[in-house]
Amino acid sequence: MAKMCRAHGKWRTGIQYLEESLTLARQIGEVFLESFTLNNIGSDKGHYVTLKGEAQQALEQSLLIKERIGSAKNASLSVLGWVFLSQGKWRTAEECFRKAMDESNQLGQALYRHFIGWLSMLQGKYALAEKEFLYRLEVLKKYQRPPRLQDHIAPILNYALVGNIPQARKYLEDI
Repeated sequence: MAKMCRAHGKWRTGIQYLEESLTLARQIGEVFLESFTLNNIGSDKGHYVTLKGEAQQALEQSLLIKERIGSAKNASLSVLGWVFLSQGKWRTAEECFRKAMDESNQLGQALYRHFIGWLSMLQGKYALAEKEFLYRLEVLKKYQRPPRLQDHIAPILNYALVGNIPQARKYLEDI
């Protein structure tokens, strides 16, 4: 239900369904489902400026459970990184993305490096951002995976911000 609510832009209703699911997961003692639901609650609440603290709390709870049961933490770390990024906590966001990279295969690492690219671009570190964005595209090509629209938009925006309009235009034409 929460996924359907998200698809229709009804985030708060989706969060309510997730919170009901969390209560049920805790009642039946299903810790993996509890961790998964906390991750989704953190992700959804992370879209609201006023709920960033609650998002962070849910994601940290999810990480504690995942640590306890030996489950992969990269998804929760990634979402938590975006929460910190949206709060301007650059260093903490980067730490989260790097920890997520440590648990990932090359495709996952490329995704988290792409996130570090966005973080770098927001800080005006355009050369580092370019390196991370292009690495992502290179790995996708290596594994014959189609890039998402945001994989193309990131380097275009980065080139435009530094005034390299011809290079931005080239990437735009390649989409």
